[in-house]
This record gives sequence, structure tokens and C-alpha cells, in this order.
Amino acid sequence: MDMKLLFVTVVLLSSPLLTLCDPLFVLSAPNLLRVGSSENVFVEAQDYSGGDLNVMISVKKFPKKDRQILSKSVTLTADDNFQILTDIKIPDDQNLFSDDPLEKQYVYLQAQFPTVTLEKVVMLSF
Repeated sequence: MDMKLLFVTVVLLSSPLLTLCDPLFVLSAPNLLRVGSSENVFVEAQDYSGGDLNVMISVKKFPKKDRQILSKSVTLTADDNFQILTDIKIPDDQNLFSDDPLEKQYVYLQAQFPTVTLEKVVMLSF
């Protein structure tokens, strides 16, 4: 009987803590992005209960982040459970990337939420 009472007490005391948690922001994309092709990017705000949420998705040059290759804004809404699958297309511009076919090239993929920025390094395929 004492174990059941202890278990119920622990569950009841921890439940308010679960409701006070901050939302979890998610950025998901392929590990390899093809230049000149549409690629899917998934962003989500889990356990978010506010109004619409604007997210800026951007791709920047690696490793210096000195040049923004593309930028796209999406809005997460309650109707879509604060998640969206959107496409991005990295332009096939000769001035952006090296001509060496053997050189591995990368970009930074970023999702900028109002309170946090998520970032992922992704390899490119030509």
C-alpha cells in the first residue's frame, strides 16, 4: 500500500513540471542536399500552444557563413499542428561553389525560430 501511495504522489508532483516545459523545436533535412534540385525540409514546434510561429529557413556558405545562398520564410499554425514540410532549392550557380568535382562541399542549413536558431551542416551533391 505504501508503494502505491508513493508512486501516486510522485506522479502528481511531477505532472505540473511537464506542463511548464518549453516547446521543443525541430529541424530535419536530408544529410545530402542536391544542388539544383528541390529538397524537403521539415520544421516543427512540439508542445507549443501560442499563436502562429514564423520560421526563417536559410542556407549559408560553409565554413565562414559569409554568404547567404537562400532564404525562405514559413509560418507554423495550429491548424497544421505547428509543423510544416517545405521544399528548398539550392541554386546551381558556378560562383557559389568550387569547380573541383573531388572536393567535398558543405553548407549550413538553419531554422530560425523566434527564441532559438537550429543549425545543421549538410553535404552537397552536384
